[in-house]
Amino acid sequence: MLCLLLTALPSFAGTTSNRSIQFMGQVYNLNKLEKINNGDALYFSPGQQNPDQSVDEIIVNFYERQDKNGNSITPEGLSNAMLAQAKEEGATVIMPFKVPDPADRSRFIYYVTDYLVYPQDGNGDIWLSKVLQSGDRTVGILYKHQVDGKNASTIGDNAMAWLKQNYKDYSSALETLAIPGRS
Repeated sequence: MLCLLLTALPSFAGTTSNRSIQFMGQVYNLNKLEKINNGDALYFSPGQQNPDQSVDEIIVNFYERQDKNGNSITPEGLSNAMLAQAKEEGATVIMPFKVPDPADRSRFIYYVTDYLVYPQDGNGDIWLSKVLQSGDRTVGILYKHQVDGKNASTIGDNAMAWLKQNYKDYSSALETLAIPGRS
């Protein structure tokens, strides 16, 4: 099984150099760390690719325990919010599901797969996402792959063709992700 490993991530403070992950036989380098609503996000792109031009990206979101209104941030709540946002944006959602967390059978890990088509840009984004509890925090791991096409129909067809060819391998790799605790 393929695994995603975060290396040299003892803290969010300091520089972002020499931090990388292995995914699907490629090294993804950390290229950006930013504060997001209710947490922190780490952005990774393959090798030496320009992050703004890369067709693949991995985003790891570490969420606070509660949102600004004092509501608990949970994997179920986050996955439901992701599904709602995808539907609101007009994404095609493919078979969201949950499985028992092997680390704690009383919890679940949530998987969401969708794709968005941007005909005005001649491309679309495929998202494979995993949401789980890591320690006392909710973590979202998102893999994005971009496909091209000359119109909305072609882009959608290309997204489905990519998913048919790659979903099994990429979802297996996503299933086996090991996320370290956040310091």
